Amino acid sequence: MNWGLFGILTVQAYLYHQAFPNDRRILRAMVCAVYLLETAQTALLTETAWRALVVGVRRIVAPIGTMWISVCLIGGVVAIIVQMFYAYRILIFSERRIIPGLILFMSVISFVAAIVVAALAKHAGSLTSPEVHTIKTSTFIGIWAGSSAACDVLIAVCMCFYLSRRIRDGCFPKTQAVITRIIWMTIETGSVTAAGSILALVMYYPSSFGSFTYYGVPMSSLAKLYSNTMLAILNSRMKHVVITESTTWNYNELSVIDVSSSRGDVEVTRLRFAAGV
Repeated sequence: MNWGLFGILTVQAYLYHQAFPNDRRILRAMVCAVYLLETAQTALLTETAWRALVVGVRRIVAPIGTMWISVCLIGGVVAIIVQMFYAYRILIFSERRIIPGLILFMSVISFVAAIVVAALAKHAGSLTSPEVHTIKTSTFIGIWAGSSAACDVLIAVCMCFYLSRRIRDGCFPKTQAVITRIIWMTIETGSVTAAGSILALVMYYPSSFGSFTYYGVPMSSLAKLYSNTMLAILNSRMKHVVITESTTWNYNELSVIDVSSSRGDVEVTRLRFAAGV
């Protein structure tokens, strides 16, 4: 699952850098940083899976290996980067600091809890060891995933509210269509990340009563969900149509629709790609 999401992330990152070369440097640097972190996470998880399924195939327990780095540390860093990105967007839309400050506070709590869980998991030998299911570890995992899910829900609600208010204030028809698409995208992406955090909690706590390690699947995929949803929002400014066709080549036009956050103006940039048949 992690490799599948990484493949989707790679395609989205490529499309972003091809379609939006004029985005601000800090935004492009953030996308690059997130992609590099995700690449490192995938490599570490692959190494852990190799040791568990190939080298230690006869072992009954599932070793943690470097999952305390790939899942906890990298997952926490990616989550706080994406949540800060949304907090900044809400700050621009709302022109108020209360809600973005609350989002930042909740994301910092989730990040600190992820660091604590990483420190505790480092000393655990396997996913089913008693150290993974102590009261202290269970508490911080609950804080980590719970605050992250609450933060994602708050982000989705606030983004939808402020974007809907911009539509009510009046704007160009093209801008309305783009904003409506972003609203639906925000609802879907916020639901995905929140559902991933809740699913990790739901699968983790029953594992305390048995040798279940299924909770590792949603936990190891949370970072990929965050990065993919962020790039999905950034790439939602694109509109793709086929403009010409021939017997040998299909020329595709990529209309990049950029909505200014301060004025609501629309800037359209057209790119053309040729794909062999």
